Amino acid sequence: MFPAGPPGAGLILLRLCATAMVVGYALCVGGKVPSWVILVLWPVAGFLVAGLMTPFACAAALVLQITVAWVTGFRVLPCCVLGVLLLVVVLLLGPGAYSLDALWFGRRKVTVSRD
Repeated sequence: MFPAGPPGAGLILLRLCATAMVVGYALCVGGKVPSWVILVLWPVAGFLVAGLMTPFACAAALVLQITVAWVTGFRVLPCCVLGVLLLVVVLLLGPGAYSLDALWFGRRKVTVSRD
């Protein structure tokens, strides 16, 4: 069904969920968030969804998340969940097979030797 297998499909779903949570949290807090955060948030969300420059997009999303949390008074649980999700999905696991990074730069393969 999927040429890269279920892990590639799982990573794109995790990227979509992480992006939806970051955008949703920033938009749900209302007028407390500065307008520049919302303006920067949309391109960052597009980069995360497309898997383009994922380490930089993840870092920018984390900075935006910290800014939103600081403005709204650091609601601990949503901030921690979103921060961990962004770190795990994008920085540790990578963009996945269905991303522009994989298309342009090739997929990362980890080989484990039996030494």
